[in-house]
Amino acid sequence: MPFYAMDHLSHRQMTMTCAVASIADAGLMALAYGLAARVGSPGVSNPMPLLIYVGAGLTATALVEQVVVSASWGWRYSEAMPVIPGTTIGIVPLLMWIMVPLVTLWLARRMTRRAA
Repeated sequence: MPFYAMDHLSHRQMTMTCAVASIADAGLMALAYGLAARVGSPGVSNPMPLLIYVGAGLTATALVEQVVVSASWGWRYSEAMPVIPGTTIGIVPLLMWIMVPLVTLWLARRMTRRAA
């Protein structure tokens, strides 16, 4: 949260903004996985599904960040948020998109192997 400036929002507005963003992120992750799964299982022998999974998520995240940060109703970055030079896109959301789905895939595979 130190990367976002939410001092202009009430506690309720902050909670709702974070909740909606989290639900949207989960939907985005499912959509990106669905696109990748059309090619094969992400991360197993063929790197293309994994590249599609991560690439689709990064692209969508960059577009969403560009729109929402520019909108009067959207969120704002604090001074701590590093941005891609020449854009208003924060680096932290992009890094999170890389880390969270990859860790999720790893955990899912690990759990699946144990169950088998």
